Amino acid sequence: MAILISEIPDAVAAELAFGAFSKAFTAERAFVPAFIAEDLADLRVVVAPNSIKTTLASRGSNTTEAVVDIGVLKRVENDLSQVEELIGLVDEIRAFLNRRALGAMPLAIWKSEEVNPIYSTDELKNNRVFVSVIRITYFIGS
Repeated sequence: MAILISEIPDAVAAELAFGAFSKAFTAERAFVPAFIAEDLADLRVVVAPNSIKTTLASRGSNTTEAVVDIGVLKRVENDLSQVEELIGLVDEIRAFLNRRALGAMPLAIWKSEEVNPIYSTDELKNNRVFVSVIRITYFIGS
């Protein structure tokens, strides 16, 4: 089964709309999730494709794994107490997607997740921007 690189991030962004989180956000898909600090006054949750790996499963079929990155970004100004709240949101998003089927892509099966960095100390120290990345791998069934 061939998939488009944008299909999995679109499905993840759509799935996040069904969650009840402690902070309101609208997940967006971006191929180049690059922002300046001024763009991050409001919370941004960005879903981006990371990689797709297809391997031979049998003579007539392949298996595919797709990896997406979910970035949680917010300028925190001088209020570092927001960092703990944002770490909590990262954990909520991670837990919400854990083993969850994607309604827009039912053949995608959650395989693994990693949060790295939990938050970027460099971005926080140098730019007062909270940046965390949740990386999720999906197995694409056929």
